[in-house]
Amino acid sequence: MSKSTSLVGNRGSAGYFDFGSLVSTIFGFIELLLIARFILALLGANVSNALVAFVVNASTPLIIPFHNIFNIQTNYGAVRFELDTLVALIVYGVIGGILSGLAYSSARR
Repeated sequence: MSKSTSLVGNRGSAGYFDFGSLVSTIFGFIELLLIARFILALLGANVSNALVAFVVNASTPLIIPFHNIFNIQTNYGAVRFELDTLVALIVYGVIGGILSGLAYSSARR
C-alpha cells in the first residue's frame, strides 16, 4: 500500500509550518508596504492619489516610532528621501528575521 502525501509537506510538528509561515508573511507584508512608501516618496508621488494615500496611511503607524531619529533635511522639491522609513525597513526586517528564525527553530525541537 502506498502512503498518501500532503501538499503542505511533513514538517515534524503541526505548529512549525503554520506559525513560521504566518510570521514570515506578516513581516513580508510590512516590508512590502514600507518599500512601496519609500519608493513613492522618493519619486515624489502625489499624496492625493487614492493608491498613494492608502500606502502612506497604512504605513504611517509603522514608522511613527522612527520619526525624528535623525535631524536631517530630506526634502528636495517634490522628492522626499524618508530616512525614517529606511530605518523602519531595517528594524522590521531584523525583527521579522529573528522571530521567524525562532519560530522555525523552536518547532524543530
